[in-house]
Amino acid sequence: MMTQTYRPAKFDIKRLTFFCAMTMLCFAISSCMKRPVFIKVESVKIGSLKDSVLQTFVNFKVYNPNSVKSYLTASNIKTYYKDKLVGSSVISNEVVLPAKDTVIIPLVSSINLWNLAGVFPEILASDSATFRIEGDNKVKALGINWNIPVKDNIKLNIKQEVIAQVDETFKSNANFKIKEVKLTQLPGLNKTAFHVVVQVKNSFPFDYSLLNMDLAIYRKNGTNPIAHWKLTNTIAQKAGAVVNIPISIEVDNLNVLSEVRLSDILHPNMEILLKGEAVIGIGGHTFTVPVEETTKISLSNLTGLNF
Repeated sequence: MMTQTYRPAKFDIKRLTFFCAMTMLCFAISSCMKRPVFIKVESVKIGSLKDSVLQTFVNFKVYNPNSVKSYLTASNIKTYYKDKLVGSSVISNEVVLPAKDTVIIPLVSSINLWNLAGVFPEILASDSATFRIEGDNKVKALGINWNIPVKDNIKLNIKQEVIAQVDETFKSNANFKIKEVKLTQLPGLNKTAFHVVVQVKNSFPFDYSLLNMDLAIYRKNGTNPIAHWKLTNTIAQKAGAVVNIPISIEVDNLNVLSEVRLSDILHPNMEILLKGEAVIGIGGHTFTVPVEETTKISLSNLTGLNF
């Protein structure tokens, strides 16, 4: 029976020397490598507004102090307004940072305007609003990774974008409703007096003023108004509140009769239309809001005549 003799592996001094040399080289390189530096925001440009989200394009400078190029691979930067988070930013592609050079980094920031709704009056009253961008960028070079802190203030004049957002909200929401219509005076030969309550809802998280409202009352699809009404006093609308505005309307019976159709006689509930506009004040800016609301009323109540 043959006995296997144990032979220790030869010590490869060349391989060990190479490994030690490479380790020392990497250590020397890494000790000489410096973290790239954020310098400042170079420029800001306002982009498009879609579905309440405003795009802004922010270019900022970064300096790479190393003798080799680095790569900015990712960005985690948030946008704040007075410490309130209102948006986030991304870089579209990996960015090369040339050796010992300064480079402009393009950043796309998305700001949700509804996150700013509570300060719309403040923004509308100023020429520009100050935002803060803060976060970090991921940079790598020769297997070394850094987080590059970014913090700076940017000024944005987004007044027109806020105006567009407010206009769109007023147009899309049912801010004005007819809550009540009732006879307050027995019909006379010429005139009939009615009490109408128009309900106004403030769907914003801030106060505004209802400066004016001018309404004409029509038979629906009619051509001539049967009455007019105009607001005489400014009404303060609190955030999220509902205000009922009492309106006294005097209707000319002859005007009503001139607008009566055969369908009204067969179905004596005439549809009336309140149509006009309201003027609303927010942060020194005025908005003209269309008002259009329909309700039904009995012709016999309206004129005192039986059909």
